[in-house]
Amino acid sequence: MRNLKKNLLIGLFVALASEFYLNVFVSNFRISPSVILFPILIMTLGQELRIMDMSVSAAAWIFCFRFLIRLFGGTAPAEAAIVVIPATIFYLSYGALFQLFIRNRHTANPARTALTAFGADFLSNCLEMTLQDLLQRQPLDVLVTANFLLGIALIRAACVFFTLFCIMQYEAFLRNREHEERYQRLYLLKSGLQSELYLMRKNTEEIERVMGNAYRMYESVLEADLPEELRNRSLAIARDVHEIKKDYLRVIQGIEQEIETDYDLGSMRLSDILRVLKESSYRAIDARKLKIRIIIEMDFDMPVEEHYALMSVFKNLVNNAIEAIESDSGRGTIVIGGRREDGICIFTVSDNGPGIREKNLERIFQMGYSTKFDEKTGNMFRGVGLCGVRQMIGERFGGTIAVESEYGNGTTFTVRIPEYAIAGKNADSRTAQNVKEQNPKEQNPKEQSGKEAGSNE
Repeated sequence: MRNLKKNLLIGLFVALASEFYLNVFVSNFRISPSVILFPILIMTLGQELRIMDMSVSAAAWIFCFRFLIRLFGGTAPAEAAIVVIPATIFYLSYGALFQLFIRNRHTANPARTALTAFGADFLSNCLEMTLQDLLQRQPLDVLVTANFLLGIALIRAACVFFTLFCIMQYEAFLRNREHEERYQRLYLLKSGLQSELYLMRKNTEEIERVMGNAYRMYESVLEADLPEELRNRSLAIARDVHEIKKDYLRVIQGIEQEIETDYDLGSMRLSDILRVLKESSYRAIDARKLKIRIIIEMDFDMPVEEHYALMSVFKNLVNNAIEAIESDSGRGTIVIGGRREDGICIFTVSDNGPGIREKNLERIFQMGYSTKFDEKTGNMFRGVGLCGVRQMIGERFGGTIAVESEYGNGTTFTVRIPEYAIAGKNADSRTAQNVKEQNPKEQNPKEQSGKEAGSNE
């Protein structure tokens, strides 16, 4: 039933298009866009339908339309049928030739389709003109007629080729855009998981410490000969923490295996990271119905090996800027800047939001500290974003992060990372050595960042 409806609709469209025509050469011979539309519909909307079914539908609609129009115009039924039959035969012949020349429409390219349309158009027109000559007794000059029909068929075939080529290019564009959007979603998913995994790995150390304290407490309870209920409870706590740790490690290992095997993209250019960041940020801005403009002012470009970690840093800082502007007027500008100085990459993320009070500046990097909460639910945000960003910058890159803010006039975060830490194996060894000589404190990034993290907290 569905195929029948599509056949009827395609035939109806072709019949309606045939009513926009020019009468040229001989009477009752029409030049209309329907002969261009018909092969296009065969190759697109009707690709799964039988060609002859569509041809019969088009021929039937055309016969009905033209027969009724002439009948209401005062033409006798027999005469009306004689005039309309050649055009009806044209579409039946066209469909038969098209089906003969193109066996598989899924593999036919625009050039082959246009060539088939040219042949079917010319031969079907010859048949139509011959029938008109026999039925209406209109003698024709064969050579002139053939040249005329060749020209018409060539023009219409060119139109078919151009239209199908444009459709093919547009479909390829849609596929590429869909692939790009899917790639961006997967990339952002992995960068987000990398950020969360980083904190999860850190928390496993805390779980280990809690488990150790729980066992030591159990041993102390045993030595103190305290009541059995207290001994059992302390042992249960130690056992439960141990189980939590095992489950936690299983989750971490599962996520790590998934993202490492399926979404390993190797190195990525800094400009590509910022492009993905900008597009994803604008989607978040649109979803929140905010009016925020993002400007990227980067003075350099380079391959980034630890691109997921760097994306997590940028994404957290930009999200903080969006939330800050949202909490104020919902309208503002975020500027992501970057430059290189003596082998150090300096990145800045600035916004013209409400700013941060001076008394809060020293606490914004502390775990659990947050000034944001959900007004609908009253729940506080986790407060791990900036803490995780600082730890990632220090431990993964051996860099630092600082903040400057004037309450009421916006905020700027400045991130300093050695160039060799970003480029990884892509870095010039001489550049890395020069930077280490100029910055001896950064020879052991993890040790240095750990000291800074301890002093800040």
